[in-house]
Amino acid sequence: FFRFASETINESMALGVKRSFSELVGSELQNGQKDGGTSPALFEDSDLVLVVGDADFAFSVKLCELIPGIRIIATTLDSQDDTLDIYPEAFSNATRLENSGCSVHYKVDFTVSKAECDFQFDKIVFNFPESTVGTGNFAEDIPENQYLLAAFFYEASRLLQPGGKIMVAIKSNLWPFDDWDLMAQAERSPYLDFVEVLPLPCPDYPRWVPKCTGSADSFDL
Repeated sequence: FFRFASETINESMALGVKRSFSELVGSELQNGQKDGGTSPALFEDSDLVLVVGDADFAFSVKLCELIPGIRIIATTLDSQDDTLDIYPEAFSNATRLENSGCSVHYKVDFTVSKAECDFQFDKIVFNFPESTVGTGNFAEDIPENQYLLAAFFYEASRLLQPGGKIMVAIKSNLWPFDDWDLMAQAERSPYLDFVEVLPLPCPDYPRWVPKCTGSADSFDL
């Protein structure tokens, strides 16, 4: 997954943003920097974390278990009825989050302006984004997914605390995901700087079973 930060630019980050998605993934994962030994903790118990598009809220539950005391706002684009119909474990996961002092919100679209939001987040997480608007044809839907990423990065960057981080998990070295060109979409936001690429699974990131978009089907990390 990729990490971006607000207002923390340095030369190596600026150069990294200009490189292609595939080049960046390959080079970052080949060097020894990305084994978790030199990076600061990805999450802290003092963080306020926004989780975007958390289909059945499984990631948020695992994050809550990994970092006790962390504050999480978990969201999904689907309505509550659709979420409970599609994902059998969503109700129990949402209940666990709420019992832990976290909050759960439905029908939240973070590609549109959130100027009315009262929160500034330490971390914003979007795992395996995929547009729900399109034809269902991978090639034809590439522009829709590019728009999704660009709009998300722009709106999410406005909700970060200074120095806050955005984390996006995405499949790499695989069509059509490389053609979504995550780095180019992130560049459209003037507020973000590239930090690093980390392979999944990694020790400081929750281990969960991701769901396919709009389906209870899952896939392995």
